Amino acid sequence: MENNQVIVISPYQLSELIKESITEALSGLKKEDAPEDKLMNSAQVCEYLGIAESTLSKYKRTGVIPFVRFGKSVRFDRAKIDEYLRTK
Repeated sequence: MENNQVIVISPYQLSELIKESITEALSGLKKEDAPEDKLMNSAQVCEYLGIAESTLSKYKRTGVIPFVRFGKSVRFDRAKIDEYLRTK
C-alpha cells in the first residue's frame, strides 16, 4: 500500500516553488537548445541577409525562403536560411 502525504501550501509558496523549478530546468539547457537561436523574425532575417523588408516579402510570396506563422507572427528557420544561402 502506498503511503501518500498531503502538504498544504499557500498559492504564493506554490508560485515560488514553480518559479524555482522552471529556473533550475532552464539553467540546464545549452545555448544551442534555445528556440530563439533557431527562429528569426523579419528584421533579423533582413539584417542577416543584408536585404530590404520588401525583398524579404517578395521571397516569402514566391516561396524562396520558407517561413512559419505563429498567430500573427512570422518566423524564419535559421537552418533553412543557411541552406538557401548555400544553394544560391
